[in-house]
Amino acid sequence: MTKKARIALIAAFSALALFISLYIVPNEIRYQEGLRLIRLSEWDKAAETFSRLTGSGYRDSRGMSYYCYGRKLYSMGYADMAWAEFDSAADKLSGKYKTEAENWRRRTYNEWHREWKSGYEERRAAEKAREAEKAAEESEAFERWLEEKREYSREIQRQIERNRNGSKTPYPSYDPDPSDFTDPEDFYDYYYDDFSDYCDAEDYYYDHGGY
Repeated sequence: MTKKARIALIAAFSALALFISLYIVPNEIRYQEGLRLIRLSEWDKAAETFSRLTGSGYRDSRGMSYYCYGRKLYSMGYADMAWAEFDSAADKLSGKYKTEAENWRRRTYNEWHREWKSGYEERRAAEKAREAEKAAEESEAFERWLEEKREYSREIQRQIERNRNGSKTPYPSYDPDPSDFTDPEDFYDYYYDDFSDYCDAEDYYYDHGGY
């Protein structure tokens, strides 16, 4: 090997050593730190550690960051959001953590689906209860309206019978207001058909606040 070739080989090895010392070793140290944090269930710190590695594309750091964020979100009670992170992680990992990501993806999906279904059924039950209550109120109001119409018809029939018998008494449910009249004669003239004679109208007028 010539002297020039030896110099070139040494330069190549030096460059490789420099690359390893500047990039590979720090990234691997950081990657191993992320794994240590996972073992401690420090999901927030682990996710941040792997997230810093994603820019360099070191190993499967992006998938690991998704996985750790998923575990973090799940620990906070957000199964639906965690499912999305595990879904992304499963596509970018391999081996042990790919299996774990897939398992967590199924678990969070099932929990989220149960929560959604339970909430939907509760909302639907409450909606049906409101509809039933509204229908009952409308039915009750309609029955009251029908009863008022029936009572009105019965009162008309009673009045017809009284008129046939020569009686001119006012409807039991009807109270003429004398306050708009200055004397009982005007009151009687206005409500002539409601009283048997002037004396009844006069008595009613004074008994109910007439002047």
